[in-house]
Amino acid sequence: MVVRDDTLSDNTMSVLLLIIQCAVVIANRPSEVTETTVVVKNMLVSECFAYPVQIFAFPDNFANDGLDSVSFEKWGDNLPEGHSVADLSYGVMDEGQVLSMPARTRRSHKDHGSGRTGVFRVTSTVGEESQDIFAIVNPDSELRPAGPPTYTINSDENVDLEVIYDYPGEISWSLDGRIIQEWRGQLKINVDQEGIYQAFSRKLGRDSSITYCVIKRACPAGMYGPPDCTGECVPCFKGECDDQDGTCVCAPGVTGENCGTPQDGFGTTGDLLCEKNGISNPGCSGILFCRRRPYGCSCMINRGGHDCKECVNDLSTALVCEDGDLRLSCCPGTFIDVQNALYGRDIGPSVCNDPDIQTTNCRASSSLTKVWEECQTKSKCVISASNSVFGDPCGTTYKFLRVEYKCSQNLRETVCEGEQLTLDCPTGKYINILSALFGRMEGAEVCPNAAVSDTDCRASTSLNRVQEACQTRFTCAITATSAVFGGDPCPGTFKYLQVGYKCSPNLRNIACEGEQLTLRCPTGKYIHILSASYGRMEGAEVCPHASISNTDCTASTSLTKVREECQAMSTCAITPSAALFGEDPCPGTFKYLQVEYECSELLYNLVCEGTTLTLNCPAGRNIQIASALFGRLTGAEICPHAAVSDINCAAASSISDVQAVCEPEMSTCSILASGTVFGDPCPGTFKYLEVSYRCV
Repeated sequence: MVVRDDTLSDNTMSVLLLIIQCAVVIANRPSEVTETTVVVKNMLVSECFAYPVQIFAFPDNFANDGLDSVSFEKWGDNLPEGHSVADLSYGVMDEGQVLSMPARTRRSHKDHGSGRTGVFRVTSTVGEESQDIFAIVNPDSELRPAGPPTYTINSDENVDLEVIYDYPGEISWSLDGRIIQEWRGQLKINVDQEGIYQAFSRKLGRDSSITYCVIKRACPAGMYGPPDCTGECVPCFKGECDDQDGTCVCAPGVTGENCGTPQDGFGTTGDLLCEKNGISNPGCSGILFCRRRPYGCSCMINRGGHDCKECVNDLSTALVCEDGDLRLSCCPGTFIDVQNALYGRDIGPSVCNDPDIQTTNCRASSSLTKVWEECQTKSKCVISASNSVFGDPCGTTYKFLRVEYKCSQNLRETVCEGEQLTLDCPTGKYINILSALFGRMEGAEVCPNAAVSDTDCRASTSLNRVQEACQTRFTCAITATSAVFGGDPCPGTFKYLQVGYKCSPNLRNIACEGEQLTLRCPTGKYIHILSASYGRMEGAEVCPHASISNTDCTASTSLTKVREECQAMSTCAITPSAALFGEDPCPGTFKYLQVEYECSELLYNLVCEGTTLTLNCPAGRNIQIASALFGRLTGAEICPHAAVSDINCAAASSISDVQAVCEPEMSTCSILASGTVFGDPCPGTFKYLEVSYRCV
């Protein structure tokens, strides 16, 4: 590694020791009294500096009357001009402080609002004890981070750091303020040292640097107690094991000895809320949380992305000890999808330690079923880890409840054979069936029964039967019986019905080759086809058949033909066949038709160039044009033709020309899709006319 010492400024040199403390043990190790969470609001700073940046220091508990002091420092520079530090006085939280760094306005001094990105050290002190936590604020510019601001690695590990930028040759990297020559021109570097890494563009300047902090534990994974590292860490489900004492430092939004108990808020007890305490940001969207070493900084659980605003659906593990309540939650717009559950014990005293542990091999048979009943498809749920809920699988052993789940936009429901499955969607959204299985693909953990001999069986009619009963409805019910699904796929085996779906304004329907596909919308709404594919893009999980040799074929006429049959109708039926679509995209392969559509208050119509487009409204209602396009904004999937060279053209007069013919007070009208009517926006390209309208 080549280091250029001459790139260090005097200012940087004077604070070099401060940055290195990001990854080393602070001399005065914090006790529980001084445990602090640092919160960064507006964690990405745009070039226009439109919003102030605030860094909050929250003591996680209030022993000894809170903190004696909190201080803020910036690595390599002074705190920005116009900054202020104030006490927090929000409810019980009255011992912390907040650093505010102002936004830039048109009348501001040229330096006002700058200097708000980089690394900030927050030091909290009680008596002789202090704790340092480092917060990172990155710019929101052309140069963007490709990962979280901090990484924790073990003593024998390394990590990739990456930035996103269109001009790799302009990129330089520094480690603890020193330029590393061998990394010049690289978007991704692999490192194994702790410290502060910064990537910057010579074009954008150092103010647009992207900062990463790498924290390196002194021991291998799962171990603590350097230099020998002979101690074994307790499991940390959502957190990092402290390499000094083996305890868990939890991610924001989880608590407990094993960092497995989700909470609505952050902090040691989870009772500090983003909606309050001066943050005023529901759901903790766009908020960065920083905790003591070796954890670093991250988004709230179930949040992700470089700005902490994305909902993530990674598999999560939540755990609570016996007689506690387990809270599961997902960010707005996503729903709990339970993958597995255990009430009992399958591990020793490292989880929910207690003198009464007689066995590590017990599980309540109702574990998954009970958690499904209470939590599946909800955005939030609470379930008690108690014998009264699950029964007692091992009476003399102290138990726990562990749940594996995802936060998903797609929902899943399961009922056992003979039971009725009910699906519901909120007002304004419709059931969109994604998958269905009547049979059994799992063991006795799903719908436990003595008769589980076949775990690889599925009724071939599963998807079609569920779509017939539920697709496009607000609510529906279907019974899991062989009679409903046209036969018994595995006689002698106790089966279940499992359905994957989402609540969406956009709907999807699938019909196997030769079967009828039906699209429908509620009264007052009309079918608008978004996409269509006749062929096969998936394996035997969709329309199972012995003849599946090609899983990458689609008829070029798919979208055009489906729109001809169904566009702007309230209901339609179409039977997929090679004859209908005018071609067989993959001879010898059993195909299907997949259509995505929405139910809209607008009517849509489309015709190819040279064809007359006709709009119709019921008697007593008149056409009102919402949009019109004569030209081409898509490839050959709409109005296929050899002459499709320009897919970014539209006649400027499109909407006015259609309005002139169809408004006002017309219940029906016709207009030719031709350059003689609209002019030719892209000579040599085969065009189409697309119009959306209302009947008023």
